[in-house]
Amino acid sequence: MGRATCDRLDVNDDRYQGERSITEARSLWVEAGWHPPGDDPRQSE
Repeated sequence: MGRATCDRLDVNDDRYQGERSITEARSLWVEAGWHPPGDDPRQSE
């Protein structure tokens, strides 16, 4: 679900590197404990 959302919103799109709204949103998600998700297989690599 998270990856689909990121893909749909282009959150990880390289064309938007440095986009302040995306960076701020991601930092709020980290602060709230929503990012990265605990069941994300990439976190166990």
